[in-house]
Amino acid sequence: MPKSLKLLLKPQDTLCDKCIGELKGKPVVGMIFLKDMKKSGKTDKEFGEQYSGGTIMDPDNGKTYDCKLWIKDDVLTLRGYIGFLYRTQQWFRLK
Repeated sequence: MPKSLKLLLKPQDTLCDKCIGELKGKPVVGMIFLKDMKKSGKTDKEFGEQYSGGTIMDPDNGKTYDCKLWIKDDVLTLRGYIGFLYRTQQWFRLK
């Protein structure tokens, strides 16, 4: 099962047990994962308009990563970085 679908299948009252600080034990639904993203002025033909300079927090492990994201139509492509290693996910808008 793709990782991006897991939250949709979890109970709506799932808590962030691995989060640190003020987010520990808080509900995952409604939590702010992305912070300080700014429009970069760049556009990728495949992924769309780029935003960068911020961070993303992964509630599965509680860690925060540098982030870039792109928006095109109803698809949000996210890329979290640690140094030169990264993981990319696509989130799709529900209609």
